[in-house]
Amino acid sequence: MRHRLLPAIVCTAFAVACITLAAAADLNRFNDAKFGLFIHWGAYSVRGVEASWPLKSGQVPRAEYEALPQRFNPVKFDAHAWAKLAKRAGMKYVVLTSKHHDGFAMYDTKLSDYSIMHTPFHRDVARELADACRAEGLQFGFYFSLADWHNPDYPSLPDVGTNDPSFKPDPKRWERFRQFMFGQVREICSNYGPLWCIWFDGGWERTPEQWGSADLCAMIRRLQPGILINDRSGPGLGDYGTPEQTIPGAAMGRPWETCMTINNTWAYNPNDLAYKSSKDLIRSLVDIAGKGGNFLLDVGPTPEGTIQPEFVERLERMGQWLHRNGEAIYGTHAAPRGINPCGTATTKGNSLYLHVLTPPDGPLVVKGLDARVLSARILAKREPAIFTQQDGKVSIDLASADIDSYDAVVALELDHPVMFDTLIKPDAQGNFMLLARDVISHGGVCYQPQYDDIGCWINPKDWISWGIATPKSGEYLVVVSQSCPKGLGGSPYSVEIGGRKLEAIVQETNGWFEYPPREIGKVRLRAGQQEVAIRTDKIVNGALMNVKSVELRRIGN
Repeated sequence: MRHRLLPAIVCTAFAVACITLAAAADLNRFNDAKFGLFIHWGAYSVRGVEASWPLKSGQVPRAEYEALPQRFNPVKFDAHAWAKLAKRAGMKYVVLTSKHHDGFAMYDTKLSDYSIMHTPFHRDVARELADACRAEGLQFGFYFSLADWHNPDYPSLPDVGTNDPSFKPDPKRWERFRQFMFGQVREICSNYGPLWCIWFDGGWERTPEQWGSADLCAMIRRLQPGILINDRSGPGLGDYGTPEQTIPGAAMGRPWETCMTINNTWAYNPNDLAYKSSKDLIRSLVDIAGKGGNFLLDVGPTPEGTIQPEFVERLERMGQWLHRNGEAIYGTHAAPRGINPCGTATTKGNSLYLHVLTPPDGPLVVKGLDARVLSARILAKREPAIFTQQDGKVSIDLASADIDSYDAVVALELDHPVMFDTLIKPDAQGNFMLLARDVISHGGVCYQPQYDDIGCWINPKDWISWGIATPKSGEYLVVVSQSCPKGLGGSPYSVEIGGRKLEAIVQETNGWFEYPPREIGKVRLRAGQQEVAIRTDKIVNGALMNVKSVELRRIGN
């Protein structure tokens, strides 16, 4: 297959000046949407295997894999049916794989013959889907892999995964590849109307400098004012974080979006029957909204061009639930952890929405509310709920409510926007225990619920924090429980609190899941609100560390 090249990429002062994040209005639009459809589709669907990765693993030999487009003929594809399904599901935007790591383009690229336009189908499915989504009032965006395991100028398959900054590809071939990659991004930004987002992936294989990520993002923002760019092209260049197949334990310090599959495979896989239930998917959406994030839920269409019935059933049930309860999801913001003892909560203006995931034995009791409750209602039934409020405690009678088995939402209308004290308090001995699940993440580092720790710390610009309330001044011993396998330690980090910076070095442990406590130093804190932050300015061995907790042990009275 041949690849046509564009003129050489030129870095200009204007390009550099355009490297800015999305405007506040566009980020608000992102926050308000809350729910989107991810579509992983390509010639790999013919084999019913995961997108691209069987090419790297050898599960499908290269010659056989790259011949799949000759058999790709999705004659049942109906863009309008897909868009209508997304709308029925309550989704607000759709993101299609324009090109995955295997290099096969699902749009009409003029730079390569390795595309949907050179299959028996010979139709621009991206154009059809973009038009269909807009006809249904949905936003449309593209996933794009920076890596391209098909392009002859991209480093050969044995090199895939190399992200060593010292890696030196053949300069002429690498520049030709960068021109090609820039050209394909320019095509999707120029030929498909206003785009919701560019969802980059594959960036781990090279450094941002090698990709030319800063220039790439600058070009995109010139071509598509108002576009959103995710965080996978390089540190500081993206508008939102993208935790994958996991939900952070608490709100992150920036806009974010969890991407997740309905079974365990991104692409069409008829053998993967591990479908998440509608209940689990709805509760994932609620959990994400309660932490201020968006939910990008994936489907892998069949090689015929249809979406399998197991996916359709679950999406339609989610849409039915959102039809009744969407007020508590769309346009909402994170509510403080712990305000609802039976689930999570979202806020919007003067409204507080309590998502009852585990019905209480008696009334639902909310403590710490500083506003007066004007009314309460069961959202799905549009019926009032009986409540009492006294001494900062609201008691809501759910005995007569028909509790939704997915998530019953109680909507409280308040006399002013909700204000909560979210700071962590000391225990009876005056000590603070700052747990991983209560962290505020700033960047890609995230809480890992399966391990109950903070991980994925590979970017030195990421940092984490907790807020605490110190009732009186005093001295504290700072203890960090962290893990780091042998051979990966040695990175510097600091714990910053009360105007002090305690310097430390990551210590090696017996694997990622052993967290011995280590004393970092002592600090004297004043009475009042404090921020406890952990930062690093250098990661020397690929990943910093995983953090289980930070303790502040009070010394004396």
